Amino acid sequence: MGFFANLFGKKEPELLRAKVMSTRAILNAHIASEVNTGKVMSILFFASSQENIVRLTSENQGENIIHADQLSNANTQSRIRTFASNAGNTVVLGERFPLSQQEQQLATQLQQLGVSMPVLAYAALDDAFFLQFGGERISNLMKSMGMGDQEFTEHPMIQSAIKNAQNKIAQKVSISSRTKSPGEWSRMHVKE
Repeated sequence: MGFFANLFGKKEPELLRAKVMSTRAILNAHIASEVNTGKVMSILFFASSQENIVRLTSENQGENIIHADQLSNANTQSRIRTFASNAGNTVVLGERFPLSQQEQQLATQLQQLGVSMPVLAYAALDDAFFLQFGGERISNLMKSMGMGDQEFTEHPMIQSAIKNAQNKIAQKVSISSRTKSPGEWSRMHVKE
């Protein structure tokens, strides 16, 4: 869609919705415990994030933590299709990627594999991506409203802040290289 779609009030379908909290909350309270139920499959963009969550999950649930690069693998695709087809199972993005284009491609792949949309995408306000574009300010605002480290929000203002940050990054980055962690990606691609 584009200019004319927006002009006539048509909106692109939302493929991702953010659940925002601290990194500690994502690792401890949400992803690891949800994946341990066997009802949540987490897709991650960075190897360091995958390693952290695998370390926190029970042995038999480690297969429900997938690196985004594995989505081209036929066995992984089959696992996701089977998992997504079982009632009550949820596929989530365990983290946000600094470029929305990568997220949208991944969401489209998941949709083709039968994952219901929009996909819940966890976002950590204290990771390198958000700190560079006002995450600390948003985090302080959330704390001033009485939200603790283990709480989360899906507020539209946060969705908008994420998109704005990704747009700013997209203006600075022409090619995205693979890195092990969000911090490494940020250091390599977003130079101030």
